[in-house]
Amino acid sequence: MRHLDVLSRPLSSRTSMTGALLIGCLAVATGCSDADSADSEAATTTEDELGEGESGAETSGDTGGDTAGETTGETVDDSAETTTDSAGEAETSDSSEDTSDDSSDSAGDCVEQALLDTTLVTDDAVALIADTYMLGQVGAPAVVLLHMIPPNNSKANFPGSFVELLTARGFNVVNVNRRGAPGSEGVATEAYIGPNGKWDVKAAYDYLTDHPCQVPAGQIVVIGASNGTTSALDFSLYAAGEDSVEQPRGLVFLSAGGYTGGNQGGLQTNMAALGHPILFNYPSAETAYNEAVSGWAPAAWNFQEYAPGAHGTGMFGSNPESASATADWVEALFE
Repeated sequence: MRHLDVLSRPLSSRTSMTGALLIGCLAVATGCSDADSADSEAATTTEDELGEGESGAETSGDTGGDTAGETTGETVDDSAETTTDSAGEAETSDSSEDTSDDSSDSAGDCVEQALLDTTLVTDDAVALIADTYMLGQVGAPAVVLLHMIPPNNSKANFPGSFVELLTARGFNVVNVNRRGAPGSEGVATEAYIGPNGKWDVKAAYDYLTDHPCQVPAGQIVVIGASNGTTSALDFSLYAAGEDSVEQPRGLVFLSAGGYTGGNQGGLQTNMAALGHPILFNYPSAETAYNEAVSGWAPAAWNFQEYAPGAHGTGMFGSNPESASATADWVEALFE
C-alpha cells in the first residue's frame, strides 16, 4: 500500500486539495492509475462476442421492456491495469509511525488523506484493493465507484478528473478494484454472476462507516459502470432486506443493461424495493433498453442520453460534460 500524505495543511479548498492528491499520486507512485487510458470508448457488442464476460449475466426476468437491449455488452480493454510498488511508501508529515499496515488509514483521527491500493476485506474473505480519498471531515458523505467488467478493467476506468469533481463537491471517494481485477483477489465472474459481487460494495461501505471520519451509511452513493451496475443493484437489494445495512442514498448506472438485474430477476421485478433515486446515463447506441425501462420506471429514476456517447465510463471521454452532470446529480441528492 502506498501512503500519500501530500496534504499537510487544513482544507481550504476541496478542489485544490484534490489536485494535490492527484499530483502527489503521479509524483510519488509509478503504479498510480493512468486515468486517461480509461477514456477510450467501449463499443456495444453482441452477447456472442462477450464470450465468458457479461453474457452470463445478461438474461433478465423483467417485463415491460427490461429485456430490451440485452445484447448491449461491453468491450473490454485488452491491456489490464498493472500496479507496482517500486516507489515505496511515502513518509507522513504528522507521524513517523510505520504506515505499511493496510488498516492504518482507518486508525486514529479523521484527517485529509489519499491512499492508493488500500486493502479491503469482504465478508466472504476476499482481499480487494481500492484508492481512497478522505476529506478529513467527520460525517461527510461518500461515493463508491465500481468499474466495468473484470479482469481487463479496473479502478483506472474512472478518470482522476472525475474523482476531483466529486471531492470538490464535498464527497469522500472509494474507487474499488472489484474481485478478479488486477491486484484484487477472487474470481472475476463472481463480481457479476451469482451472489458474491455485493460483498465488494459492502467492503467499501464498511471501510467508510468504520473510518474515523464516520461516514453515515445512509449518506453513500454508488456509481456502477456497465456490469458494475450489477453489483450496485445486488448490494442495494441486499441492504433492503437487512435491518443492519442501509441502502445507498442513490445509484448511478453508466450503461445499464439486461445484466444489471441479471442476478435479481430484473429491475422491474424489484422496483418496489429500490426506494432511492437512480440516474441512468447511456450512449445513443443503448437508447432502446433505457427507453423501455423509462416507460415503467418511477419518477425518482432519471434518464440521460449522451450522443454519440460510449459504453460505461467511456462516456467521460466521448462526452466530457457527462462527468460534471453526474457529479451535479449526486450533489443534488443532499440538497
